[in-house]
Amino acid sequence: MHREHRKIEEISLAEKEAGEDPKGIAGWLILVVIGLVVSPLRTLHALYENHWLIIRDGIWPVLTTPGTEHYHPLWAPLFAFEVFANVGSVLLALIALALLLQKSRHAPRLAIVWLGWGVVFGVLDYVIAGQIPAVAEQSGSEAIRELSRSVAGAAIWIPYFLRSRRVKNTFVQ
Repeated sequence: MHREHRKIEEISLAEKEAGEDPKGIAGWLILVVIGLVVSPLRTLHALYENHWLIIRDGIWPVLTTPGTEHYHPLWAPLFAFEVFANVGSVLLALIALALLLQKSRHAPRLAIVWLGWGVVFGVLDYVIAGQIPAVAEQSGSEAIRELSRSVAGAAIWIPYFLRSRRVKNTFVQ
């Protein structure tokens, strides 16, 4: 009887401890979900504004044909790099969102990859684009703001995914 009583106490204590730990997509984790929804929309809009319109409006040959006024040899590689990085970012965000909503144990890792991806490609884009004189002249607060947003987001959310009890308790499937 004493042994059964001890087991009941252990189970009760385990249930109590489990109940005290945060679990589920709530709290600060809601902000991550919002970010994973909004980010692909913002990125797709930027792809349309910054890339599709260049092709549609006939600006592409002006930037990439040697001898034209605005030609620079980095335009084509930069354009391809930005499209690749942005499409990759959208795909990573959507997959991370799906895994997050499924409470998959892979969700935190993929969210960290997505955050790191944004920083790495943001820095590379800033550096490469800065080599093009026309971009360097116009590169101002908007480029710095976007890069700062990526760095700040990664600096906040990567440690959160690594240390949060809610994350550890939620993503177990």
